Amino acid sequence: MMSPEETGEYLSSLVRSTPFGIVAFESTGEISILNEMAREYLEIEAGLETLTGKQVLDCIAHIQELRTPLKACIKKGNTSFDIEALWINDHCYSTKCRPILNGFLITLENITGIKENEANSIQSIFESQEKERRKIGRDIHDSVGSLLSSVRLSLDAFLDDLSLCKEAVPTLKIEEAISNIDSIAAELRTLSHHLVPRILDEYGLSSAFENMVRNLSKLKKQDVKFYSNFEKERRFSKEIELNIFRCGEELLNNALKYAEAKEIMVQLIKHEHSLVLTVEDDGKGFVKETINPENFGIGLTNIETRVRLLGGEFILDSHEGKGTIATIELNVDPG
Repeated sequence: MMSPEETGEYLSSLVRSTPFGIVAFESTGEISILNEMAREYLEIEAGLETLTGKQVLDCIAHIQELRTPLKACIKKGNTSFDIEALWINDHCYSTKCRPILNGFLITLENITGIKENEANSIQSIFESQEKERRKIGRDIHDSVGSLLSSVRLSLDAFLDDLSLCKEAVPTLKIEEAISNIDSIAAELRTLSHHLVPRILDEYGLSSAFENMVRNLSKLKKQDVKFYSNFEKERRFSKEIELNIFRCGEELLNNALKYAEAKEIMVQLIKHEHSLVLTVEDDGKGFVKETINPENFGIGLTNIETRVRLLGGEFILDSHEGKGTIATIELNVDPG
């Protein structure tokens, strides 16, 4: 049978050799056990020998996403939480906190490789979707659009022939048909441009957003404004331009569809090392946890995924009755 000293040494050995980051702390917040892997994962500069007895909240003050739930644990006691993906710089950890005798135990598992594989898979899905959008957009423009143009020309020619007749012939229904064809063609042209953002490819983000805001304002008859602080000729990488355009498109459509806003403001601001997209409305707002995942929630998830793949930050600030401010910030080269 092991002595208390041998038992303690054995447990310490287990903690040191485990493939997880381990942090145990008292209910008052003082660290009792912290292994080297946890120190590395949490980017704690102090040496292991100095950490015992330190306040855990002080040691992770730089990791707000972890500090906030830990603070709640210490305050309330006997609670637990999971963070599915805790990103610390370029690394991702699955983090669990569970109550133990007189305290809590945190485990951190490095899942960076798993998340990178997921990101690659998701990126492939987005690329496939974009190819399909472009194919459908071209088909609409080339086949259906051409067919409608042909029908309209035939009706115009028929009206010309009727005008040569000596007898008066009612032409109202034909004129209505031509008007309907014009309306359908306009809708298809809008859909085609939505599926294939040619103006984005040719002229860049500022022109693409300006055009999108103008078209949606006419279509929805709402007051939507756009502002950009850089020249229309300024270009970014294709990946940044396409993804931030799709995110802005989703945010603006959500604001028009759900917010019941009187005014919507879209801003695209270039700072020295970052690009910031903001979509702000004065609508009814919402509580994020209450979003129906079958509609609005799916769009938000797609935005979060796109922004995370680009290494950016997505912040959604909304309050019931006080509108919504959605902000996306991406790091870009200076200039």
